[in-house]
Amino acid sequence: MGFLECFLLAFDSLRANKLRSALTLLGIVIGVSSVITMVSIGEGARYMVSSEISGLGANLLWIQADYMNEEVKKGNFQNLTLEEANRMAQLAPAVAAMSPQLMTGGQLRYQNKSEDISIGGVNEHFLDIRAIGLGRGRFIADLDVDLGRRVAVISHRMAERLFGSTDPIGQTVRIRDQQFVIIGVLEGEKSGMMVTDSTTGDNYVYVPVTVVQRMLGHSRVPVLFAQARDPRVVSDARQQLARALELIRGPNHPFEVQSQDSMVEFFGTIIAVFTAILGGIGSISLLVGGIGVMNIMLVSVTERTKEIGIRKALGAQKGDLLRQFLIESIVLCLVGGSFGIIFGQGGSQLIAVFAPWPAMISLLSIGVAVGFSTFVGIVFGVYPAYKAAQLDPIDALRYE
Repeated sequence: MGFLECFLLAFDSLRANKLRSALTLLGIVIGVSSVITMVSIGEGARYMVSSEISGLGANLLWIQADYMNEEVKKGNFQNLTLEEANRMAQLAPAVAAMSPQLMTGGQLRYQNKSEDISIGGVNEHFLDIRAIGLGRGRFIADLDVDLGRRVAVISHRMAERLFGSTDPIGQTVRIRDQQFVIIGVLEGEKSGMMVTDSTTGDNYVYVPVTVVQRMLGHSRVPVLFAQARDPRVVSDARQQLARALELIRGPNHPFEVQSQDSMVEFFGTIIAVFTAILGGIGSISLLVGGIGVMNIMLVSVTERTKEIGIRKALGAQKGDLLRQFLIESIVLCLVGGSFGIIFGQGGSQLIAVFAPWPAMISLLSIGVAVGFSTFVGIVFGVYPAYKAAQLDPIDALRYE
């Protein structure tokens, strides 16, 4: 008996018992669609995290205290100074630009309106390093930093709230009871759904770092942002900055150098585990469906005992019967898998409507789901097929 004949017999058997076959297929459909839907959720989350991290800035690196360090936990350390930052930049040729960010809080007042703000002291490179768009006006220049000019760049939404239809460029505001001139307005902020950026935001006002140093009375900065010259040298830039830290602060310094790649890898590991768990949950449904396939195949063998006896009496070999029932089980799972792909895609798109991330249906997830359903058909079809092949033809012909 050839494979084609076995396939035709399998489809004939499915058509002969439509309701039973449909109920058996339902388990496989639910299992396959669950695997595809669950994996697509994980893939969508990974894509969104990667996109948001990439949006933090091009070839971005940052240096800050290692908060897992015991000395940092105790507060027994001092942040880097601007002089140390400049020296690090000189010792790292793969770094194209570097900007400190010295933070403080305060209140911005304009006429009878006020805003609670976060004040970011930065230099002229910050805008390019962080890939932040400038809507109008200009950003802080090197001369503003050198002279400590009281100029400010505000967010797009803050400009709308404070100034409405009035052009904010050139307007004078008070920040911490000091007069500042608005020189620029940023583009609209993009809110991240999964990766929170605590160094930018709608309530941030950017001023020259030297101005914030005067406000706080010190020159130390909690975080330094750097930009590698090229995506291919990000790793080199990170190593060079790490060596520069060792030269400046010694081998036991409490700082760390991070990059986009390391953050993507960190979140990727977490989401990979998350995806594996979701896929495992979906696979349980597929396993339950496989048990249903095995059950229905055992019933089918029992119902067709006389048919098996006739086939054996006409010369059918054990291998023919084994192949026939095994292929019937596989066909059952493949048909269920095909419908499962359709429902899995639909379920993924439905979840994407309500979830904050897109549905990412990969060929890998479809291949894994269909491959696993085929595997289930083989595993759970072997015993019924073997049982059919082992039937004694005389006993089978006598069976009622």
